[in-house]
Amino acid sequence: MSHPSHVNQPSIPDDNRIVSVLFADVCGFTGLAEHLEPEVVSELLNGCYQGLAAEVHRFGGFVDKYIGDCMMVLFGAPSGHGNDAERAVEASLALQDFMVQYSDQSLALIGQPLKIRIGIATGKVFAGWIGHEGAQSYTVIGDVVNIAQRLEGEAEPGSVLIEEATYRHVRGLFPCTARGELSVRGRGQLVKAFTVEGGRSRFAVRIGSRHLYGAEVAFVGRDDEIERLRTIWRSCRRESRGYAVSVFASEGQGKSRLVHELLKGLSEDGAVPAVGIGACSHHGRAPLEAFEEIILGLAGCHRRESADVIVQEMGRLVDLAISSPERAKEVTQELIWLVGLGAESVGGASKRESAFGAIGDLLVGLSKHQPILLVLEDLHWAAPQTRSLIRFLSQRLRDAPVLIFCCARPVFLDCEPDWGHDLVRHAHLDLNPLDPASIHRFVEHLLRYLDPPASELVTLIADQSDGNPFYAEELIRDLIDRGTIDVSDATRWTVPGAVSNLEVPASVEGVLQARLDRLSARAREVLQQGAVVGRRFTRSALKALGSVEGPGLNEALSELERKELVFRRSDHNRPGDESFIFKQNLVRDVAYENLLKRQRTSYHRALAQWMEGRRRHETTRSDEALIGHHFELGGCPEQSVQAYLRGARYGEQLFALAESQRAYACARRVLDSAPDLGWDLRLPGTDIYAALAVEMGEARVRLDTGELVLAEAACDRADALMRKRASVFGSGRNLLIRGELAMRTRTSSDDAGSVADLAICARDTALAAGDQSTELSARILLLEESMSRGDLDRGLAELPAIDRLLHETVAAPRQGARLSELRAHLLHKTGDYGAAEQVLREALEDWEEGLREPERRRRLLTQLAEIMDHRGERGDATLLRQEAERLRAPT
Repeated sequence: MSHPSHVNQPSIPDDNRIVSVLFADVCGFTGLAEHLEPEVVSELLNGCYQGLAAEVHRFGGFVDKYIGDCMMVLFGAPSGHGNDAERAVEASLALQDFMVQYSDQSLALIGQPLKIRIGIATGKVFAGWIGHEGAQSYTVIGDVVNIAQRLEGEAEPGSVLIEEATYRHVRGLFPCTARGELSVRGRGQLVKAFTVEGGRSRFAVRIGSRHLYGAEVAFVGRDDEIERLRTIWRSCRRESRGYAVSVFASEGQGKSRLVHELLKGLSEDGAVPAVGIGACSHHGRAPLEAFEEIILGLAGCHRRESADVIVQEMGRLVDLAISSPERAKEVTQELIWLVGLGAESVGGASKRESAFGAIGDLLVGLSKHQPILLVLEDLHWAAPQTRSLIRFLSQRLRDAPVLIFCCARPVFLDCEPDWGHDLVRHAHLDLNPLDPASIHRFVEHLLRYLDPPASELVTLIADQSDGNPFYAEELIRDLIDRGTIDVSDATRWTVPGAVSNLEVPASVEGVLQARLDRLSARAREVLQQGAVVGRRFTRSALKALGSVEGPGLNEALSELERKELVFRRSDHNRPGDESFIFKQNLVRDVAYENLLKRQRTSYHRALAQWMEGRRRHETTRSDEALIGHHFELGGCPEQSVQAYLRGARYGEQLFALAESQRAYACARRVLDSAPDLGWDLRLPGTDIYAALAVEMGEARVRLDTGELVLAEAACDRADALMRKRASVFGSGRNLLIRGELAMRTRTSSDDAGSVADLAICARDTALAAGDQSTELSARILLLEESMSRGDLDRGLAELPAIDRLLHETVAAPRQGARLSELRAHLLHKTGDYGAAEQVLREALEDWEEGLREPERRRRLLTQLAEIMDHRGERGDATLLRQEAERLRAPT
């Protein structure tokens, strides 16, 4: 017998729990033992069991007992992990691998290899201490034990057989095939069996089940939508072409469940794709946060992993997708930079704007190995940069087996009324409220264990739910929480009182509020703390907000799970830090609104300080704006402004201008509430005051977005601030922005002189201040202005200084593209067509300007077409002009 290590009997109470039971039997060993010496049998079995037990312990299992040449193993008792069925299957494959390695020893001892059969079953058992006083052992009792042993007996040597409950837990993670139904001695019902065909796919995604207090919840009334999605997926796979689907529905209508059911159907067909799932959040942690999550998921890691692990796994993923070592290295660096890892220089600043291209290349390469399903949830909160990337990928993946699946609330169409028009092979799908017959059938299904049936209660809930499945579920949960429905017997629910006297809350918010009111004080506090963090939260974040690790926190989280308000995310855990998710955003919203203002302030401050402390260790550069948000709500304006400004600069580097502009606006809002702070606070490593940084940052962003009047107004505000404080810090940058504004709006030669004057002043001011970045931009502006007037000598005179600065500082990506355009034009005018062509082709390849600045790319293509004409390559010139014409902005 094997007892739980380091634990005595009183510390493990008897209880009922869900456990995965594994039986492993050495095939044919009884017959072999008849012809072997007992010492050989002992040596062979002990060596075998020692290795098998080590594998069991590696996956968190507990060896219950050895029965001759058979071992019984528990996953989920005496302690559970939240993903015990998955651990059991993974361990079973490791046991089979060990037996293959152990064959050498068995060959040496008995002249033939040994194999094992494995059976696994999952379900509720009694777990506790059995036996007489002084000779008790910890074990489990229940039907599941009998089923697991029967499955083991039916398994082929070297194989793993599981039943339906285990299969539901691991489908999508491991390839399985149906074995049929088996009879089990002493059991009237047949058992559905499945053979595990191999290890976890690199791109596996869990396909779980929805439950209502132990009763699985079916997906009712959406058959047409599911069939339409399956048809689209079959076309995507069969044709190896890209498709896009956008599903629109209000909260609780089943957007996420639709994805779940699609994956469930694909797994049953044996056609599970590589799945990448990402969600947009209300406060927008980063411009491309959903795609960060998708890429990390495809790499088999998450944002809370160590930097070394992420870099290693990202490299493996890219190597699988891209055969060219040089391009693989570039893509890896760009993706690592995208997820916020490392210093600013990771991947080189000249590559920052090729993030879209890197993601596109990665997905094209991966799709050659396996079809891909990309799921983007809560698109109504997506940043403009995310929406742009979806459009780009739809075009880039048009000839790859990739389905882009977008989920959003209808409000999304208010800001994107033409959504889908520029997506390749796009389908629009609305999930409307269920019709009366379907919602009635759904409620009947939810209450199928009522004995006797209560048609009056079914009608009451169906009518009140207004066709919303989530509302119907919450109404029933509310009745169960109140004791109106008794579910103490999992398969026989009862209604002790009269149905006609029931009071049902008038709204889903009212239902949720009533359910939260019935939580224990500790569970309610933990739920509210989680709501401050967001839809997803971790145990470590709760501890940062004051939750003390120990039985109290464990009990609170267990209560929230038991009440089905939050779910444990076992695939996003790391040792010692579990991850959880609210069942619905609406649950999180109601919990958050319950907090008093002083509680919110305290929690937001503590959360921001904790996130700030993690910045050195995790992928947090993309969290800057979110840190600013929490500091602002936490009453810490100085830290808030600093974080917002870092977030704004990060957005500019990604050319996520809308997000950058929003971060600058947030910083201004904070400074408006604390005017002196703008002059007390300077940007790290500079002499620029925060108030100036906000105005000049907005001016730069407005200039990039073409909002020239607003850019000039921001410059005016910056000048007014400098005059008010008699400060010259930042004047070079402001002069440069004014020069670029003048370049955009000039109409005469006098205006050209104004541009030159501003550029020279900006250059000289920056030179005196040692601001090489501003000096470089000012010299490039001078070069552009000189060439616009045909003054090639003046332009050539600027090039040596520009080249010197390029070697001494890092050019921003758009500086590099702009300089390439000017340099090529200069070489073209001086007759050096070969050098001009090389510069243009490198610019088009390196910076992928078409993703952010189509007009600049159009000009580069037009320039290259002119050079091809000069070289007599008319065909190439025509193709280049056609591509340039496609990029022309509509009038």
